[in-house]
Amino acid sequence: MNYQIVYDIDYSKVYELINHIEQQLGKEAELPQAIEAAGDLATQTWLNVAASKFKHSQGGYANGIVSGAKYPYQSDRLHYKIIHTSPHAKALEEGFESFDMKKALDTSPKVRIGKDGKKYLVIPFQHGTPGTTSFRAMPKEVYDKAPVYQREVLMGKVKYSLDETRTGAKNLRHSVAVKMFNEGSIRGARDQADAELMRRNNPERVQRTMYSWSDKIKNTGQPLLRAEPKEYTISDKATGEKFKVTSPPHKTSIYENMVRFQTNPNVNRFNFGKFIFKPHNQTENMRNSSAYFTFRIMSENSQGWIHPGLSGMFILRETKEKIEQPVMMMLGEAAKKDLSTTISAFNQS
Repeated sequence: MNYQIVYDIDYSKVYELINHIEQQLGKEAELPQAIEAAGDLATQTWLNVAASKFKHSQGGYANGIVSGAKYPYQSDRLHYKIIHTSPHAKALEEGFESFDMKKALDTSPKVRIGKDGKKYLVIPFQHGTPGTTSFRAMPKEVYDKAPVYQREVLMGKVKYSLDETRTGAKNLRHSVAVKMFNEGSIRGARDQADAELMRRNNPERVQRTMYSWSDKIKNTGQPLLRAEPKEYTISDKATGEKFKVTSPPHKTSIYENMVRFQTNPNVNRFNFGKFIFKPHNQTENMRNSSAYFTFRIMSENSQGWIHPGLSGMFILRETKEKIEQPVMMMLGEAAKKDLSTTISAFNQS
């Protein structure tokens, strides 16, 4: 699948002339240096435009720009290329129409099969603390005051009971990711027996996580994100036919059954606002922080799960509009200097 978006600074059409200048001037030639500086400027401009477009920080998108910056491209000092490495960059740039997310049950390598023989996926949603810009921030009422339910295992059965001594997501005891392991993908399995055989023997492996669960937030009293049914128009990719589907209202708050995980914040993260083309450390200590998640099940029996689609953000297009004139000026000035130096050397010979 072609998901790449590329910004190419390539002036090889005048390569013969520039190559002659390079031979005359060697590493002192101005133009290759100007191409590198222009590419760096393009990289930073792309990052800045992206930062202005996103409501929440998007470190993955930024890292996709930085890791895709190539100079000299294929050892050519006259070629600077930025190949965005994020698989979501093209979709964000051009947008996409509404679609039925349940189609992923037929294509995702991480699909599972329940006891009823129906396929399903577990979809994680991360929530930020009040005031954060990294993720959708939970309301202060949820963070401070939502009821905490303690997990207990009695006679082999899991039970959640209200803990009146603690309130708020911030006071949840941490759940823990015990271990990561690989098993065979069961994509394409027809029933549970088939799935079990593939889980043991399929060479296509998927990573799974084993958790030790603890407290949850329940009965938050928060309004539903979608309280009324909503109609979407989606397309059949095979036929191109468009048809309308209705997504039902949500049954519970998006914060229902929220759990808390402990994380170490002393990791490299990319900061949009700095003129630094690599991840850097945003923390100064090794204190642990928390990450908050809810998990929803999307199965063959689920209603809704219609993605509303996305209008194109045109981040790269705006970047090009901002950068073309200054880049051409930088390269033009460098070419003039190189040509002047070459002519001067020729006249003196």
